[in-house]
Amino acid sequence: MCEGCKIISKLSRDTKKSRIAFFAEGITLTHAVRPAILAKWAAESGYQVFLATGDNYKEFIEHEIAGTGVSLVPIRTQPAGDFLERLYRGLSVLDVPDLISAIEEDLRVLPEIAPDLVVGDMHLSLGISARLCKLPYALWLDPGLSRCTQQEYIVPNHYILGKFGTKLAQRIFNAIRPLAFYEQSKPYNYVRKRYGLKPITPHLFDVYADADYVLYPDIEEFNPPQNLPSHHHYIGPIIWSPKIPEPTWWHKLRKDVPIVYVNLGSSGPARLLPQIITAVAELPVQVIAGTAGRKVEMGQLPGNVFLGEFLPADQCMAAASVVINSGSPTAFYHAFKVSEAPILGIPEHMASHLGMQILTRAGAGVIMLPAEISSERIKATVASMLKDTKMKEAVRTMKEKVRQTDSKRKFLEFLSGALGNGRLS
Repeated sequence: MCEGCKIISKLSRDTKKSRIAFFAEGITLTHAVRPAILAKWAAESGYQVFLATGDNYKEFIEHEIAGTGVSLVPIRTQPAGDFLERLYRGLSVLDVPDLISAIEEDLRVLPEIAPDLVVGDMHLSLGISARLCKLPYALWLDPGLSRCTQQEYIVPNHYILGKFGTKLAQRIFNAIRPLAFYEQSKPYNYVRKRYGLKPITPHLFDVYADADYVLYPDIEEFNPPQNLPSHHHYIGPIIWSPKIPEPTWWHKLRKDVPIVYVNLGSSGPARLLPQIITAVAELPVQVIAGTAGRKVEMGQLPGNVFLGEFLPADQCMAAASVVINSGSPTAFYHAFKVSEAPILGIPEHMASHLGMQILTRAGAGVIMLPAEISSERIKATVASMLKDTKMKEAVRTMKEKVRQTDSKRKFLEFLSGALGNGRLS
């Protein structure tokens, strides 16, 4: 147990402070750690803060909130592999028994905490449990998964890609998407009715956005909305990097040879890492690659490849001339905070692909779908990106906008307004 982290047993209420309960889901590192960062900001600003989370990525969460006074509340969360497997198989992201189990646990935890505000990150049961407890509820949502932004929907990583190929699979996906989004909402509405709540509009994105407040970790200029409801707010990217020491091989990197940094994170297509790394290593570059703790059989790697499990991301990206990642907004906004390298995004899931559209519109990155990857295409694309001065200029423009965005200030202003201490705008 980390110093400074507290597990609640008997809760005492500080009547002088507003009380906030954050719920972190463990399906990816982002959904687990982002609430910890927000909880830390809230605690440092004088709120009484509780963070409900499971065992996934627990060491990162505990390190982030150590010494802040945030109280940890143990709950069950979804195993990352189960969630990603359901997406691949085209099953509903919500399983009725699992959703009911999560709601019942929420209904045990929420009255114990008695918060003035609940903030969730993909802990979708809160859309029901917070309402049953009559608590104001805010959730975090990538704007690509909102009906308020205009997107081009590309078929996600799904078994139909292997069965039919990219072009036919896209045509099938275009045809069935409205029905698929309707079907994805059915378990949620079934459970709402079971608990005596009215069903919401039968659309997957309305399930994702079922809250009193919807908060976007994005920059409005890059992902402009259409008819944004008054309870939706752009806060800005929540950028985080684990404090990890330099690997033992760091001093071996040459300053006169370009670096390509490869890290597909906790939700990207890790199975493709060996192919990607080997292809890029055929160029006159150095390859820094991180597995993000995922089990990948690498085999024998070339001498210009430097591999690690968890790496100091800020330093790796700052040194890179090209970054290859999952294409998620969290990943590329983090890159732009410290680097001027263009992004080659390899999105495994719809949210990452929709995020990458921000970069392609700005000319700051390239999308490559997992089903379209070949060693030659990877090699040629990276070689072109290393020489593309227009792309690097587009990255510099985006980097400056990211630098100007004060996400912490905007989030704290939101909290003040939502808790009645200020005005929401």
